[in-house]
Amino acid sequence: MTYKMNKKQLEHIINLNAEDRYSHLLEKIIDSKEIWSLKNNEGFVSMEDSSKKIKIPFWPHPEYAKLFITESWSDCEPQKIKLNDFLEKWLPGMKKDNIMAIVFPIPSESGITIDPNDLLDDIKDEC
Repeated sequence: MTYKMNKKQLEHIINLNAEDRYSHLLEKIIDSKEIWSLKNNEGFVSMEDSSKKIKIPFWPHPEYAKLFITESWSDCEPQKIKLNDFLEKWLPGMKKDNIMAIVFPIPSESGITIDPNDLLDDIKDEC
C-alpha cells in the first residue's frame, strides 16, 4: 500500500545523496510491499548510458517518479509493481536480459546503478 507523504518529506528525501536515497528506497519498498517505475503506451521506460547499457529506473513512491516525467517522458505515468513480482519476476528477468536497475534518480542527480542480483540481495538483507 502506497504510504502517505507530504511536500516537506518529499523535499527532504530528494535532497539526500544517492546512497541515502537508496537506503530510503529499501526501507520504504519493504514496508509498503511495492516499488514504482514509469510507463507509457509502449511499456516501461528505460535509459541507456554512454556504454549502451540499458537501465530501468525505480522509486519508492509515485510522487518521486512524477518528478522524473520530463519532455522525453511526458507521456508517462507512475506504475506500481508489487514487491513480490519485482523480486520473483522483474529482477531475475532483468539479470537474464543484462539490464541494470537505476535506483531513485532525481532530475538533478542520477541514482545508484546496480546489478539486479545485488539489488535483490540488498532487499533480502533488509527483510
